[in-house]
Amino acid sequence: FILPTNIKIILSHHGGVPPVTGSLKDFLFRLTYRYVSGITYLSSKAREYLKSVKVPANKLHFLQVGADFDLFRPSDKKEARKKLNLDQETVYAIYVGSFYRLKSVDIILNIYNVLKDKYNFSVIFVGGKNDGTNDLFNEVRDSGCPCFGRQHYKDMPQFYHAADFYIHPAFDIRFG
Repeated sequence: FILPTNIKIILSHHGGVPPVTGSLKDFLFRLTYRYVSGITYLSSKAREYLKSVKVPANKLHFLQVGADFDLFRPSDKKEARKKLNLDQETVYAIYVGSFYRLKSVDIILNIYNVLKDKYNFSVIFVGGKNDGTNDLFNEVRDSGCPCFGRQHYKDMPQFYHAADFYIHPAFDIRFG
């Protein structure tokens, strides 16, 4: 309600269970959804809820995650960090993807540089390739953050398990 009207807001429903009709979450959603530019959802239950609330179809966007839950199941963070030779006490974010500005990697590096001296904080970078398409490859490599390069899909769980939270920058021409 207080943000300028030119700011785009994306609501991401990351669960498979929509709010219970009549709950506080349902009330707050119904009060605010008309102010967002887009809404992402993962499940058909969430889609049906969003349609029942009368969210315009042009605001709804299915978000494919493609996670294999047999492979990506909870694991021991300490063990994952030990395998990757990461500090047990550091708070780690993880970024997975190419290293270029369109994915906001420059912003992630700026935030890291502001926080690293104030907190025991770092970013695990997975992906990127020194092939000219990753315009921030050298900056990531030289940042002091752990950088693991491209990985096979089956090896990815250990990287996610080692992190405390995931950074998911979003850029989409529909949202700005």
